[in-house]
Amino acid sequence: MISILSYIKLLSIGMTYNIALWFIGGIVSISLGTLLGCLSHNQTKNKKIAKLIRLYVTIARSIPLYIHLLCIYFIISYAIGINFSPFTASLLAIICCVTAYAVEIIRSCINAIPIGQWEAASVLGYSYRQTLNTIILPQIIPQVMPLIGNLSEELFKSTAIVSAIGVLDITRTGMNIIALNMNPEIIYLLIAVIYIITSLSIQNVLNYAQKWISHDYF
Repeated sequence: MISILSYIKLLSIGMTYNIALWFIGGIVSISLGTLLGCLSHNQTKNKKIAKLIRLYVTIARSIPLYIHLLCIYFIISYAIGINFSPFTASLLAIICCVTAYAVEIIRSCINAIPIGQWEAASVLGYSYRQTLNTIILPQIIPQVMPLIGNLSEELFKSTAIVSAIGVLDITRTGMNIIALNMNPEIIYLLIAVIYIITSLSIQNVLNYAQKWISHDYF
C-alpha cells in the first residue's frame, strides 16, 4: 500500500500543472484583457475595432470554460490540422475565456471615469494616449485590482476541469490513484486540503500584490 505521504507527493506534483495553467493563463489573459479593454471603451478612437472586441467578449463570455476547452481540443485542433497537447489546449481555452472577462473589467472601469476628464485633458493639449496612460489608467487601479483578484481566484479553481481532456493535474492524478488503490475518501480529502492550502496561499500573494501596487501608485 502506498503511504499518505506518497499520495501527497503525487498530488502535489499534479497541482504544479494547475498552478502553471493559473499563472501563465492569468498573466496572458490579464495582459491581453488590459490591452483590449483600452481599445474598446466608450472614448476609444477606433470604433470598428471596439465593436469587434465587444463581439468577441459577448461570445466568449456566453460559452463556459469547459466548452472552450472541448472546442479547442477536439474541434479547432482538427480544423487547423494542429494536434494540441492537453496542456496547450487547456492554456488556450483559459486565455480565450478569461481574457473576455478581463476586457470587460478594464473597459467598465474606464467607462466609469467621467467624460469631463477626457475633455479637460484634450483642452490642456494631452494626446489620447497621454490621457489614457497618465490620467485614466492610474485612477482605475483601486477598482480594478479587487476585481482582477477575484477573477484570478476563480481561474485557479476552474483549472480543475482540465482533467477532462487528460492533463495530469491534481484531479486527474487523484483519479489515477483511485483507479489503482480504490480509496476515494482519502484521495478526495487530500485533494480538497491541497486546494485549500494552495488557494489561501494565492489569496495572500494577490492581497500583498494589491497593497504593493496601490502603495506604489498612491
